[in-house]
Amino acid sequence: MFKHWNNERRRPVEEAMVAKLRHHGAALYDARTLLRLLGTTEFVARQRIARLIERGVLIRIRTGLYRFDDPAQASSRSVAPAEVMRACSREPLVLAYDTAMAARGLGSLSTPTRIKAFSSTLSKPRDLGGGWVLTLFPSGLDRHADEVEIPGFGTARVAGAEETILDCLEEPRRVSGGVMQVARFLKHMRGKLDVRWLVNRALTSRRHPMVHRLGMLLEMSGQATPELLAELRSSLVNQYRILDPSAERSDERLRYWMLEVNLPYAEVAAALGVPWPPRE
Repeated sequence: MFKHWNNERRRPVEEAMVAKLRHHGAALYDARTLLRLLGTTEFVARQRIARLIERGVLIRIRTGLYRFDDPAQASSRSVAPAEVMRACSREPLVLAYDTAMAARGLGSLSTPTRIKAFSSTLSKPRDLGGGWVLTLFPSGLDRHADEVEIPGFGTARVAGAEETILDCLEEPRRVSGGVMQVARFLKHMRGKLDVRWLVNRALTSRRHPMVHRLGMLLEMSGQATPELLAELRSSLVNQYRILDPSAERSDERLRYWMLEVNLPYAEVAAALGVPWPPRE
């Protein structure tokens, strides 16, 4: 009986907390900001934060970072790139996927993407709302990144072009346009890629579907030497992989790269900026 009475007594306090968060207007909060907004002792504030997490009003992204899911809204509003980066500013961040392409002149920076946070501790991807995902990666990979000016935020670290290609080929479903967009990016970056690093990184990653897709695109685009292509072929697994999981399945098979080619060759070639069929 007393537990139920205490829950009813807490409800107005919790609603007042929700009203404060709604008035503040942000989607992401770090622990320090929440404690300041709640305006009470740290012990009491942490208890109230825990209750809002139980109700699903606050969603823990990682230690010290929370997403506000306003119960009055039908769905969470989109989270802007600047807002995500500011909220996660304590982590060394590297943007990847569509944003990394857009930062180099291909696509829109407003497209939701994945953010890489490099850490010595790995965790599962966390939904930031609005299509944004935060993933922790081993520290060390962040060395292959570029400083890029992001409108509305300032300078941010963006995944290197080679790392971006591998990210997108590993999970084409996360990319606007799928493998075709990666092909356009390869055309866009022609002559600017460290193809040797790209192939070495692909071979050491042990992400097999990505290696199959990369081999086909590099061969069609003519951006890799026969020796590099041979290295990629030697690491293929004896199992057909789908070229683009976001497209419809197909009966077309390319045995050389062990791929189910479910995109028209001519369209892939056009995206890569090369003729089809290949010239002798």
